[in-house]
Amino acid sequence: MSDQYGITAHDLEPGLTVVVQDGVATFDTVDSWQMVIQIGTTVITDDAPTVVLSNGNNTATVTHAWVDGETDGTISQGKVKAKAIWPGGRPQSFPAKTWLQFSISSDA
Repeated sequence: MSDQYGITAHDLEPGLTVVVQDGVATFDTVDSWQMVIQIGTTVITDDAPTVVLSNGNNTATVTHAWVDGETDGTISQGKVKAKAIWPGGRPQSFPAKTWLQFSISSDA
């Protein structure tokens, strides 16, 4: 995700995208993906984001499609993580130690 990502309140496009790269792992054996998004005190967990693998399966582009209500009336900073669920239910968050930041701005 670009550090410049932002969306206007009440908009549903563009989707929120995190590009995941790991110098060791390939992502073709991941069982499933999640996106965890926090806006203020609200936490949104997307258990079925769109995922596109590229670069020899070393890169995963994980996208959350906003739905009605998720950006309504919220003018603030948000944060997001992508989470790979490996075989055996073993989760791995990207980024590992921090959150990626994004903004929601007024539509006025």
